[in-house]
Amino acid sequence: MKKKIKPKRYRKSKRFKGISLKPAGPVNQLSHAGPRYRKGYVYEPLRYTVLTLSLMSKTDKALVEAALKTITTGPEAMTMPDNPGWACIQLDQHKRVYVLAYHGMEVALFFKRQLTESKLYPGDRFPEGVMQDPVDAWQRLDLLGQSATRANLVLTRTMNQLKEENRLLSERVRTLEMLADRLENQVKSATTALLMYKEGVKRKLAPKRRRNHAA
Repeated sequence: MKKKIKPKRYRKSKRFKGISLKPAGPVNQLSHAGPRYRKGYVYEPLRYTVLTLSLMSKTDKALVEAALKTITTGPEAMTMPDNPGWACIQLDQHKRVYVLAYHGMEVALFFKRQLTESKLYPGDRFPEGVMQDPVDAWQRLDLLGQSATRANLVLTRTMNQLKEENRLLSERVRTLEMLADRLENQVKSATTALLMYKEGVKRKLAPKRRRNHAA
């Protein structure tokens, strides 16, 4: 008779003694503790996304803010790469869009707005607000600030609150108008009933007065 070969048992290492080999959270999902597990009990740390500018130190941020105060046009931004750590990229072929970066982090966007040249005809008045300096066509967007959504968060909340208050007040006005109409109808009904009652009283008293007068 052949002997049955028992499967070899692997002993647990002492350092893993008392540690469960099962995942602490659901497979392919986030557990209550946060970590994610794949099939085969492979641990994968959580991933999150932040703005790259938020990783900039306070010193570098102060330096960038001070440098941006004197830079207002794209050509001026192109001179910044002469300083260590700075870089400027032209994004279009018409030299209208530039991105300025510090240590690889984009900090400002420069955009040259469209210009239109108009001719004056005899008798035309010279218009006001004419651009005297072509530099005014450049617009700078500081990328260090908050997003448009967060920058307008307070204004958005205020507008939504005012809209809600306006809606509630409009409903209250409609309710008061309905109540006023109801009260007006009740007053009209009461006035009509009072007049009818007075007419009835007069009719009852009129014959008695005539009899007394005749006597």
